[in-house]
Amino acid sequence: VIKVELPGQGDFMRTIGPFVDGHSLFWAVEGRGKRSITLDLRKPKGQAILKRLVAHADVVVENFQPGTLEGWGLGYEALAAVNPAVILTRVSVYGQTGPYRDRPGLDRNGIAMGGLLYITGYPDRPPVRPGLIVSDYLTAVFNAFAILAAVYERDATARATGAPARGQWVDLSLYESILRIMEHTLATYDRLGIMREREGNRLRNSA
Repeated sequence: VIKVELPGQGDFMRTIGPFVDGHSLFWAVEGRGKRSITLDLRKPKGQAILKRLVAHADVVVENFQPGTLEGWGLGYEALAAVNPAVILTRVSVYGQTGPYRDRPGLDRNGIAMGGLLYITGYPDRPPVRPGLIVSDYLTAVFNAFAILAAVYERDATARATGAPARGQWVDLSLYESILRIMEHTLATYDRLGIMREREGNRLRNSA
């Protein structure tokens, strides 16, 4: 795994504490098992180096705002022209299409739009943000599953048809990952008209 970072200070997670001997423990966890390279993808030289990497890659994962890669000439079609078998997974808050695609955001936007924020906390108090960046991590898990499915489909199709392997691109959004773990919430509202509310630290259906 090669992590592409901006020249200079690198990924912003390197600046998040706590620190030990000047090194971020946050980055020590999130950056483990990865190699790093710095590229300025806004410049032609950085774009050219990325394409050289893509030529040998199975998968590219990106989490820019929709349209950013295309603006740099690095959209799926451009990457597939370099490596037709490459798989591109695209992570954003609201997805690559739709009315909110151009809105920036982070984990908190995902848990709010997905509904988790509303049901977290006590009935007589405002919603409370979960203590971890849930939608980021959950979307990463779904992303890993999507990558495995896409690699399997690519390789199985090539074996079955004898044609060269062809990749694809996958759209993941933070809010959809949260929506998936909302249990019965949508069905209950749709079929019974009941809005699920905050219940504190109790669960209605179990001890």
